[in-house]
Amino acid sequence: PVRADISTQAFGANFYYVFTHRRFSFRAAFIQTERQLRSAGSLLLMPTFNYYRVTGDSALTAHAGLTLNPSESIAFSYGRAVSAGLTFGYAHSFVIRRHWFALVAVLPGFTAGTNRIRTPAGEEFSRERSNLRGHLRLAAGYNGPRWFVGLSSTNDLYDINFARDLRLNYLITRTYLFVGRRFEMPRMLGNRAK
Repeated sequence: PVRADISTQAFGANFYYVFTHRRFSFRAAFIQTERQLRSAGSLLLMPTFNYYRVTGDSALTAHAGLTLNPSESIAFSYGRAVSAGLTFGYAHSFVIRRHWFALVAVLPGFTAGTNRIRTPAGEEFSRERSNLRGHLRLAAGYNGPRWFVGLSSTNDLYDINFARDLRLNYLITRTYLFVGRRFEMPRMLGNRAK
């Protein structure tokens, strides 16, 4: 629902481990500090930490069929999920004529943590739950010796399992258009003993 009283906060940290980092560069597609000269791919491991909170002045969901247990109705005005987990996937960079590239990275996984909800009456319920997690990165562009240009997208999907019959899915997408030029730096002179 579109309501002015609803607010959300999300915080997360992801760390990538590239198994074949000598042949495959993740940086070449996303921060252009390196150049990928041939097509290559790698398995990826991504430890992840996530915090998500949603609040409203009144019930965010109110559905007669949703229950925490047979006697407790789910109508919550506050929800919080704190979780950590691992995703595991694969990334591949396709290079055409040494400068043009397209990259796809897919990392599905799970997180585990504590999910808490509060009803409009002030009752709180906290459960330890496992949640689904997905990470998709896409990039395409030109990465030459001097100039680079392209488009990249990072997509994080979170499936928060607040209760047996109550799940919240949210997607965070960041898309970047980048253009840049590399400059040659003068060589640094070392200290010489006299």
